[in-house]
Amino acid sequence: MGNHTPLFYRVLPPKHPSADRWATLVVMHGRGSNEEDLLGLHPYLPEDWAMVSLRAPEVMGPGQYQWYRIKTLGDPDVASLDTSLDMVEAFVQDLAREIPGVDPNRWVLGGFSQGGLMTAALLERPLTLSPIGSVILSGYLPDAVVLQRTLTGYPIFWGHGTQDAVLLPSWAQTGVNRLQSLGADVTFHLYQGLGHGVHDQELDDLRGWLSSRQGDE
Repeated sequence: MGNHTPLFYRVLPPKHPSADRWATLVVMHGRGSNEEDLLGLHPYLPEDWAMVSLRAPEVMGPGQYQWYRIKTLGDPDVASLDTSLDMVEAFVQDLAREIPGVDPNRWVLGGFSQGGLMTAALLERPLTLSPIGSVILSGYLPDAVVLQRTLTGYPIFWGHGTQDAVLLPSWAQTGVNRLQSLGADVTFHLYQGLGHGVHDQELDDLRGWLSSRQGDE
């Protein structure tokens, strides 16, 4: 946990930094997990990218956290969602000061499952320290999440398994359609025969997509 934020997090620096300030992927885990869960993504990132993994604030059980409560699957409780969005917004607004190694002009926000919804919902908030792209892994975007801001040309990576029985592929397609209707440049990958998780081909595709995000260098 940092000195200035109520959110716990882990920082993994780049394997081979190419500059004093790091390109950085900030990630949010899925429901019932914690900040350790997505650390396995780090070896698959470009070698000059760092990763910051956040822990959701709401406790479910020992080592288990969630970003928001759910009424039924796919139907988030808006009050708890807004509380977490406020906390993540405050964290990323202060990201480069909280973690001095982060390049404020070259960072991407992403998440898996619940973390993917969080990532999409934060697109509605005009951040002072803006990401240069967003990553949604096995996520969804229900009507409860209001998105009205124009996203013309904004790059988004969305990956989803065709056999995802937790968050259906059709939900992913609905979310992609909504983002595209706002002008976002969505790179959408459906992975045949794969379920609710992060997969090798997806990681390869994500690494290539991140490598193409240059920021204001």
